[in-house]
Amino acid sequence: MSTVALGSGCQSDDCLQLCTDISRRVNVCQASWNTDWQYLDASTATAFEEVCQNSWSQQTIDMEWRERVEAEEECQAVSTQLVNGEIECVDLQLLYFYDPQ
Repeated sequence: MSTVALGSGCQSDDCLQLCTDISRRVNVCQASWNTDWQYLDASTATAFEEVCQNSWSQQTIDMEWRERVEAEEECQAVSTQLVNGEIECVDLQLLYFYDPQ
């Protein structure tokens, strides 16, 4: 199954859906951050989403089914928080731009 098909249709994998939800939210947040996708090593929201989805697909190769179920439950919980507005732009800004050094 290709990423393009997953990105345009119904996604059954909660972590793939999380990639979609995060890219949408970051796209909205960037106006307040005064940044663009280049700061996140992507050309567009779609490119950012595809990198996220491809990374998740690669990670699942070595996961046991229990690990995948637990990860998907976590992804679903975070997606719910994003959709409900419980994760704000400042939270994502810290996640993507915080440099502890």
